[in-house]
Amino acid sequence: MNKQLTDIMQKESFVVLSRALAAIIGGYVLTNLSAILLSYLLPSQSSSNVMTGMVVSYAIYAGIVIWVYSVKSLQHVWRCLLITITICAVITTLLMPEGIF
Repeated sequence: MNKQLTDIMQKESFVVLSRALAAIIGGYVLTNLSAILLSYLLPSQSSSNVMTGMVVSYAIYAGIVIWVYSVKSLQHVWRCLLITITICAVITTLLMPEGIF
């Protein structure tokens, strides 16, 4: 195979690998942070909040996986994931009843 075809294949395989990592790892982190955040934000009892957050997390994870593969720009995927993870982490940390320290 010529060099140009090899470069294209490597680039496409990198894009697929990066999207898979974004969907699996980024989606997992964002889903868990969302479930924790929901458990703090919902007004009912603590145990039912955790259960509701975990049930909703399945839909959130599925939506993240679909979104990661539907967006054209790989940079946009990673940028949005990292910004959303950071925002969720900061809000979750501020809402923790134990406090930050």
